[in-house]
Order: sequence, then structure tokens, then C-alpha cells
Amino acid sequence: MTAALRRHGWSYLFVLPTFSLFVVFTLLPVAQGLVLSLQDARVTGGSFIGLANFGTLADDSVFRQALGNTVLYATVVVAAQVTLALIVASLIQPLGRGAGSSIARSSIYRW
Repeated sequence: MTAALRRHGWSYLFVLPTFSLFVVFTLLPVAQGLVLSLQDARVTGGSFIGLANFGTLADDSVFRQALGNTVLYATVVVAAQVTLALIVASLIQPLGRGAGSSIARSSIYRW
């Protein structure tokens, strides 16, 4: 046994339950999804078709419209949230450090 393993062995044992849950509930479903995306899946089974599913998606006008809507929505929402947060922060900053300012800040933060 190496010196590092002797020194940090307990650390690995403490991390093992969390790591195993991460593998079971995150890595395995992602791997299964990737395998499934490369198959012509049916309820009774499927066959390997490679990247043909992604080619079908690229040709689908409904998918392209949905993807465009998602990108537009995410861009607008992120920009609006950042802008609103900066405006609220700039309005709160001049309040200073008095008793009234802490009440005003806490009412805004709870909102």
C-alpha cells in the first residue's frame, strides 16, 4: 500500500457512497441515453442505426423551430435577469449602513 493511499484511504471511503449515487443516478442514465439515441428503438427491441436519428432531427422543421425558440427564450430571459439584477443592485447600493437600510435591503432580498 502506498503512503498516499494509507494517508487518504478513509477519505476515499467517505466519498464512495456519494460517488456511487452519482454514478447510478447520473452517469448511467446519460450513457443509456447516448446508446438509445444511436438505435432505432422499439418497444420490442431495436437495431443500431448510428447517427441517422440526428440526421432526421436536422431535417425536421419543427425541431429547428423549437430549437430557435429555446435559444431566443434563454437569451432574452438571461439578459433581462442580469439587467434587472444590476438595476436593483444599483438602487440598493446608495442606501448606506443604517437601520432603515438593513430593513429595506432585507425586504428586497426576501422578495
